[in-house]
Amino acid sequence: MINQYRNIVKSLILLSVIGFICLNLYFYWKDTVPIVYAKLKDINETTRNLSPSTPYPKKRRKSMECPSELWNQVHTDIVPNEDLHLDWIQKNISRRDNIMESQIRLLTAFVYPDHISITTTSQRSFGQNVSCMYYDCLREEIENSRYESVFFPMNVIRCPRRIGAKYVSIGLEENGNGPKTQEPIPMIYRNFEISSATDKCENLEKFLFDSLHFIYNSCSQECHQRSKHHSKWVINVDIDERLVILDPKIKSVLELLNGYNDTVGEVGFAIRRIQKTGQLPEKYESEEQILSEMEFLKYNVSSPVTWGAYKTIYRPEKIAAMYYHWAYQRYPGTVAEYVKSDVALIRHYRTTESNILGSGWLSDPNYASFSIVPIEDPKFGEKLAKAVLEKIKYVYDQRDLNCEEIAEVPYQEYKEFGHDIFNCRFRNETGDKR
Repeated sequence: MINQYRNIVKSLILLSVIGFICLNLYFYWKDTVPIVYAKLKDINETTRNLSPSTPYPKKRRKSMECPSELWNQVHTDIVPNEDLHLDWIQKNISRRDNIMESQIRLLTAFVYPDHISITTTSQRSFGQNVSCMYYDCLREEIENSRYESVFFPMNVIRCPRRIGAKYVSIGLEENGNGPKTQEPIPMIYRNFEISSATDKCENLEKFLFDSLHFIYNSCSQECHQRSKHHSKWVINVDIDERLVILDPKIKSVLELLNGYNDTVGEVGFAIRRIQKTGQLPEKYESEEQILSEMEFLKYNVSSPVTWGAYKTIYRPEKIAAMYYHWAYQRYPGTVAEYVKSDVALIRHYRTTESNILGSGWLSDPNYASFSIVPIEDPKFGEKLAKAVLEKIKYVYDQRDLNCEEIAEVPYQEYKEFGHDIFNCRFRNETGDKR
């Protein structure tokens, strides 16, 4: 009986040792196979005569130091459509040089299935050569991974993929002393099956007039790159613009867009400008105030419909370079469609102030012959007003904080630093003690 027990224990120990060895072999194989595959790919595939593109360090790190996710096991040797981009650069397509002495800073780096897009603050580097640089999770540059690319469109650099890269940067040649590198920034993976997103650019009023074009261009390029492989359709609109469906047979914007085939890269909409002669209140006061100040209810003195400043909804992967409103350049095989103004249009509640970007539009012949045009769908207007009011009240209609609610420990700070530190009031509105 004792011998049988000993044999069972020995068998269990032996199985444990074998299992441990098998697990180690599995993890070793899992870590090395992508490396071997990539090296074979570099040997067997002919690449263009650019900078070396082998993306793996000679002294490989331990896998536990820099784990590589499944999405980060991709290596590409070229940037898609690079020859087209170089041709468009020669033709100055999308070139809008500005802020000529500005310094270049990296903003974001978006990872797509076959390349990476890096956005920058520069609007003066169109067509300039630049080195793509890749770093592992320890922010150490991956050997033999650099790639010579170019600024296009405007403030964007496109780079091929590298296995294991977690950070990217760029190098710019300066005074013949070799490339000066920027601080590496993390990469953002942007390839999803189902997704939607909105993004915004705020506080434009803080910038001087000559900087506004720079900010708008930066926002447009950032939105374009951020949306690739993430959102099927994108529109660049301000908060004072609203897309209106006029055809009762079309129930939604999505239904309208789904009517186009896959060759359509952008869909254009005409504009109707409505004079916005006042300013929004700086402070929330009441429901009545908000309802009386809602732009789509308050203003209705409108211009004729015009295509002078039309806007498009676009497919980000099908567009090479974007302007504020429409595409500078679409990729081959892509077309634009334009929606009839009796089907849908954009209502733009445009301010009439004279000291802002685009001032003087009232004297533009495209916007002459103003007339009163009421809201197209009163029932929808009521629903929209209710939804806006609920959202505003959710954010701003908050009760006062009573000092009696503050716990004992913070209350000691209140006594030391004064009443205003917590922006509270006493229920009885008298006295200075709890």
